[in-house]
Amino acid sequence: MITSLITLVSRECLWVRSIVMLSLMWLGLSTASNAIDPPSLETLSPPVATRGSDVTIRAVGSSIGHCTEVVFYDPGLECFEIKKIDEDTLELRIHACENCELKPHPIRLRNANGVSEIRLLTITPFGVIDEHKSEEPQAIAGNATIYGTLQGDDTDVFVIDAMEGDVISAEIAAIRLGIKMLDTEMTLLGPDGTVVLRVDDTPLLNQDPCFSFRAAVAGKYTIHVSTVGANAGANSPYALHLGSFPRPTLMYPLGGTGQQHQTIEWIGAFGSDGSPLQQNIVLPKANSATSAIELTTTDRNGVPVSCPTLLPIRAVGFPNAESSSLENPSTIPVAYHGKIDSEGKIVTHYFRIPSDGIYEAEIFATRLGSLLDSVIEVRDQTSDRSIALGDDLNSHDSSVTFQGQRDHLYSLSVRDKRLKSGDLFVYRAEIRPFEPTLISFLPRRDKLSQSKQTVSVPRGNRSLAIMAVQRDGIESTVRLRWDRMPNHIQTSSVPFEASDFARPVVLEASSESPLGSQLVQPIAIAENKQGEFRQTIDLVNGPADAIYTSVTTDRLAISVTEPLPYSIELDVPRNPLSVDGTLDLIVQVHREPGFSLPIDLTIPLLPEFVDGPAKTRVEADQSTAKIRLRADSRCLPQRWPLVVEANIASGRSESGEVQIGAIDRMPSAAPLTNPSVCSSLRELEILPSPVSGKLQPIAVECGQEIVLPLRFEIDPDFAGPLTAQLEGLPNRVSAPAVSLSEDQRSLEFELRVAADAPTGTFPDILVRLSGERMGQPASYCIARRTTLVISPVGKSQKDEKGIPLTPLEALRRQRLKSGS
Repeated sequence: MITSLITLVSRECLWVRSIVMLSLMWLGLSTASNAIDPPSLETLSPPVATRGSDVTIRAVGSSIGHCTEVVFYDPGLECFEIKKIDEDTLELRIHACENCELKPHPIRLRNANGVSEIRLLTITPFGVIDEHKSEEPQAIAGNATIYGTLQGDDTDVFVIDAMEGDVISAEIAAIRLGIKMLDTEMTLLGPDGTVVLRVDDTPLLNQDPCFSFRAAVAGKYTIHVSTVGANAGANSPYALHLGSFPRPTLMYPLGGTGQQHQTIEWIGAFGSDGSPLQQNIVLPKANSATSAIELTTTDRNGVPVSCPTLLPIRAVGFPNAESSSLENPSTIPVAYHGKIDSEGKIVTHYFRIPSDGIYEAEIFATRLGSLLDSVIEVRDQTSDRSIALGDDLNSHDSSVTFQGQRDHLYSLSVRDKRLKSGDLFVYRAEIRPFEPTLISFLPRRDKLSQSKQTVSVPRGNRSLAIMAVQRDGIESTVRLRWDRMPNHIQTSSVPFEASDFARPVVLEASSESPLGSQLVQPIAIAENKQGEFRQTIDLVNGPADAIYTSVTTDRLAISVTEPLPYSIELDVPRNPLSVDGTLDLIVQVHREPGFSLPIDLTIPLLPEFVDGPAKTRVEADQSTAKIRLRADSRCLPQRWPLVVEANIASGRSESGEVQIGAIDRMPSAAPLTNPSVCSSLRELEILPSPVSGKLQPIAVECGQEIVLPLRFEIDPDFAGPLTAQLEGLPNRVSAPAVSLSEDQRSLEFELRVAADAPTGTFPDILVRLSGERMGQPASYCIARRTTLVISPVGKSQKDEKGIPLTPLEALRRQRLKSGS
């Protein structure tokens, strides 16, 4: 993939800015005319353009007017003019080449302080015209794309003339524009005003509808476009493709051998003569991922016309099986195609494998527009047993892996889980040797925005990227290779071991780095396996975190931005963090002269069972901060890459809240308008506690004072005095802290219980030993889960050693005493 970049520099964008302001909070640092935020792109209008033509697009959003660069992820698009309208608006002149693919294309904008969110520009083969808001239906001649908007319960009406036998095709791109949750439906009325058809969701386009209809009589046909449930917000946009183009609802078969001829039946589409459309085409190059092809036919005048949307198809390196039976099984790798065209039907395919090993059977149906909700079963016919059963994977399509033996006969059966059937219940089953997969990506840090889906590195500073790997069948160490990374950006990271999901990567730009952006590929590399980078950006979300529209890219946008007026550094930890203990980290804040705003510090990634404050605020007059980490008793000894992130403080301080470490938990992210910096990467060592000791269970009565003796052992390299504190005591129960000398290994607590102290059992008493180790504050917990029993005066029940009796033992002794 080639990135197309065009940079046009205006005089305003050449101003030198010593700092970047965060909204109104930055006004004391610089003049308002020089202070801009990173761009936040809200809309592209129109979000559709005609292939092979120039289009003027208005880009609107915060600080968009200062952008000087348009970033395209796909070839075929170029921007040849950028015109500033105001602080938040640009006018872009974009050319879509003749070979530009018919699909939504991701676009970003960049100014001196970062890159914007992704928005989509959808390319159509037809001319784009605006919807006319009037009482009369809008007449459409020929193939066209109408750009319109709906609001509330609006209905837009269009009319098209058709002769008998003519094809009328329509397709809406609404949710697929990636702007709003606009669920649309279309109604086609005949010349006499009767409803010919109504279409809502379609299997291939999800919430966007489409149809292709052959006119039975000549006349004017009317198309109504409306929302489902009157859910259109203000100015909800859509693009209606309307004309006589080919518009299948599905294809059959769903794939074949790459770069080979394959006869395709385009279900639901018509040829120029009105007959069902069938073509013999050359498939794309073999690819493990699903490919997309353009469907092109000729109209009655011999003019080429294309379906306005690319169609998904499988193109692989092995053949389709013409047939298979118990007597004539196929040899894998192989692909089968089938239809569930009668209720409760089960289709069975038979195959043999060439050698012992792990194999995979995968269904492609829902992902390619089928209505089938598949269930599959693999049986070893030789031993007459079921060896794998699969239902849903990441969609309604099924996938299983199984251990196969050479020369054994196997079968794969396919059915619909709901026992439904029909012409659109088709599938493709691929059976092949299992291939390990390795994918690197940026986990979402904010489900409601695109924050932290790019990396902006200020000149002379550092930024953090949290990278993750998804692996299947790979247990070896994984490292990242940053392809296309500019030389002036350096990366620091640690390998991913077998159990690692996410790891921090620190990117650092020199003070001489040129401003600009680059699309890079952080490729995951394992032993004998090179993975791929795959970043999915959510664009339209629905209820319950459902994702209706997203875009997947194979590159990460990294930009070098103007300097920030502060940086941070994490002091190297001089001590390990002990299991069931605490450790204080020290962070240094370096401020440029004149910068006097508070800074918020966070630790984005912590190991499982380690926690710390969700946010630590460094006030304007402070230059150091202390962050206390606590390791739970369940934490495993390990070495952990530690990094601290910082941004300009906003809102209230949340230092009292806790950030809990977990393997698959992603931290929250700062908004796009509040850029972050980070510290260098440090290693945090977590070791077993150097201290051990135990308290006997405690039994006491209200109003009583007792002495609690404790002996403990401590690693001899611990230097310095200690303070021992009894924790977990209930209200009105106290024990003063005890100071210990360096070589002291025993102590006594004076436990004081008030006369009105609560009675009962308190099972979470512990002793915390606090002090300094190598000049760094640390604490250690011992005698955890000691039980304290407080009884009313004269009701204490304990044994001869003063240990409280369990309820059962107390009952037993009471019965013995009473002779019962």
